[in-house]
Formats: sequence, C-alpha cells, structure tokens
Amino acid sequence: MDVCAWIIWTDIKPLRLSDNVRQLQCAFSNQLQKYRSRKKNKVEEEQRIKTDFMDRQAREISTPLLQQGPIRILLAIVAIGVIFGGYNLVMFFMNMGKNAAIGNVAVNLKDPDLQDGIARVDVNVSNLNPFWVDKIQFKYTISGPDGNAAATGVVGVPDQVPAGAARTFHHVKLGPLQGEAARMKAELVDLNLGPKPSLSAGLENRFSEIMLLKGPEAVGAFTEFVGQAPKFAPGYIGLGRAYMAEGDDKKAKEAFQKAVEIDPKDADAHYQLGLALLNQKDRDAAEKEIGAAYELAPNDPDIQRTISENRK
Repeated sequence: MDVCAWIIWTDIKPLRLSDNVRQLQCAFSNQLQKYRSRKKNKVEEEQRIKTDFMDRQAREISTPLLQQGPIRILLAIVAIGVIFGGYNLVMFFMNMGKNAAIGNVAVNLKDPDLQDGIARVDVNVSNLNPFWVDKIQFKYTISGPDGNAAATGVVGVPDQVPAGAARTFHHVKLGPLQGEAARMKAELVDLNLGPKPSLSAGLENRFSEIMLLKGPEAVGAFTEFVGQAPKFAPGYIGLGRAYMAEGDDKKAKEAFQKAVEIDPKDADAHYQLGLALLNQKDRDAAEKEIGAAYELAPNDPDIQRTISENRK
C-alpha cells in the first residue's frame, strides 16, 4: 500500500491527520515513484545500449574482413597504387631502349641565318646507334648577347640518319628571332628508331663506343668488331670510314664493298663506296654507287649535296 492510499485509509479511521501532513506525504510518495521510474528507465536504457553494442560487435565479427567498409577503401587505394606503379614500370621498360638510343644521338646547330625575321640553321645529327633513326625532334634555344633567350621552340627533322653516321640538314627553319643571336643550344626531345640488328646487347654497346674512336685505334677496334659480327654491314662501313680517315682508300673501298655485299639495300654503304671511288678518281664507278644510294634514300641530304657538287 502506497503512502497516499494509507492516508486515505487513515481518514476512515478515527486517527486524523492534518491536511498539510497528508499533502506532504502525497508529494513525497509521488517523488519517490518518479525516482524509481527514472532509475528503472536508466537501467533499461543502459541494458539496451549494451545489447546494441554487443549486437554490432557480433555483426562486425561475423562480417567477412574483405566486406567491411574501411577495408574496402584501403584495398581500393592499394589497388590504384599498384595499377599506377605497374603502368609506370611498364612504360619505363618500354622506353628504356629509346632513352638509351637518344643518349647516342647528338644534335648541333651551325651557321645561323636570319631571313625575314625567321631564324634558319644547319642541323648536324650524329647517330652512334647500330640502327638508323628518323623523325628527330629537338628543342632549341637561341640566346642574345645579354644571355637572355631570343628564340626557343621545338623543331623536327623527318629524314633518316643511318647507323653510325652523321648527316647535316641545311637551312632548317626554326622560328621568329627577337634581336641578335649570340649562342645556340639544342636538346634532343624525341626520335623514331629503325629496326634493331641481330646483335647482342654487348656488341650494340661496343659499336656505339667504337664510333667515338679515331685513327689507328678506330681501325683496330672495327677490325675486331667485324670479326665478331661478320654479317653486320654498318660495322664494315665504320671500318671503311676509319681507313679513309687514315688515307687508305684501297682498304676503305674493300670494306665498303663488303658492306654492299652484305646488304645491297643499305644506301649508306653505296654512298660511302661512291666516295671512296671518287677519291680513287674512278668517276664512273663512283657515280653508279652514289646513284644507287640516291635511289634508296632520295631525301638523304649528304647524298643530294654530293650529287649536286659533282654535276658542276
């Protein structure tokens, strides 16, 4: 029996309580009931929170690791990184040979000329690779007397430069020139590679190294090289050039003839043989070989220049 009920019961009895006491007792009873109700609700809420937490923990434990949200995000980030890294690695290996080939090509600018405000230069390209290159692109910078850039840009030379050879392209148009030119610089940007020869990597590198030699050292190195690569025409062309530099036109002619025999479609072999024959005053045979070279490479600037000079 609660207090208020007891108070009502006591009203029936002879015992009489004052109205103030009864009101106080009722108020106390109500507060006590509210306190007990709040305490009960709090206990129930704590139990519910605990139960929800346990349920959530159970669900997370029962969920496969790969299906959990944070793990999925982490795996997605890792996958993107792997794909990006793999792409860069593939591109690196794909371009590794090309980057090495670019390192074996030198571009030099000579004899600048200014026509109607447009700079023109002769572009000399030296190719130390054991294969031809073409579609050469280079970035040029022309500086004025004060050191500031007077002109800059990217220019392409489309024609081939044979293996182990140099070619000069005349009057290549660069671009507008602001002021006077004092210094020129070229930086190779891109090129196209010809078919790789059937040489080992070691012999390819050796060919590029020998191309830098001069005099008797070059003759000896190329003689050894053609012994190791007897079916490689540019090796005999290099040997012939080395002999010509030493003034031995007879041995040079023999080396060039061997190159033509190995590869009759090698324009540079015919051209170099023609030059050796010109040195020996065998004009008819020289014209025949240079003509064959022109048919194979009509855009070759050195062949064109030699034909033009010998027509005069």
